[in-house]
Amino acid sequence: MSLIGDLLSLPIPTSWEAFSDGPLSLSQQVFYWSVLITIMVFGWLLYAIYMYRRKEGDPNPPDMPTAGVFPRERVDHTIEIAWTIGPLLLVCWITWLSLAPLDNYWDVDRGDELTIEVNASQWSWAFTFPNGNTTYGTVELPSDTRVKFVMESGDVLHAFFLPTFGLKEDIVPNTTTAMWFDTGTVDPGTYPIYCAEYCGDGHSKMLGTIVITEPVA
Repeated sequence: MSLIGDLLSLPIPTSWEAFSDGPLSLSQQVFYWSVLITIMVFGWLLYAIYMYRRKEGDPNPPDMPTAGVFPRERVDHTIEIAWTIGPLLLVCWITWLSLAPLDNYWDVDRGDELTIEVNASQWSWAFTFPNGNTTYGTVELPSDTRVKFVMESGDVLHAFFLPTFGLKEDIVPNTTTAMWFDTGTVDPGTYPIYCAEYCGDGHSKMLGTIVITEPVA
């Protein structure tokens, strides 16, 4: 029952600000549409099996199709149009829902970000603030602040993963990657950081924490 409960109450990624105010998350809407379509398809399948089953003693109908021959006299494009237009509209709807959070997520570099440099190495995290101060393993962030993580690797491939916020970004050697996050979308507290890319024997110990402080009264 816990799996069903999780599916019916999927968390909304808090970094998707434009979508977090809606009644349902993107994952929930896709899940519910999938359930509805599954019920319709299997419902129609069971109905057709029951209604059009062949009973003992039934004569062959005069218009029974011949195996391997398309019954041209039964041409009716209504069903074909319905099962083409219906899924097309549904895919367009889900695409529009998907673009809503992505558009907000990629609305970057607005000029008001707190930029923090993240250096990943086997097997630790280093966070450097604009004033030059560096912390290891833990980064403390003020509330109601838009943060930009500028990330580099000192050795191999890593991935900066914030599961509570629904955020993950690869950190590739010799390449700078970035991630944006608004601390105002979550409650103050301590949240875990994981490396989501296998990076050697100590990969499982490459942990960190984000501490979001209480707002100043």
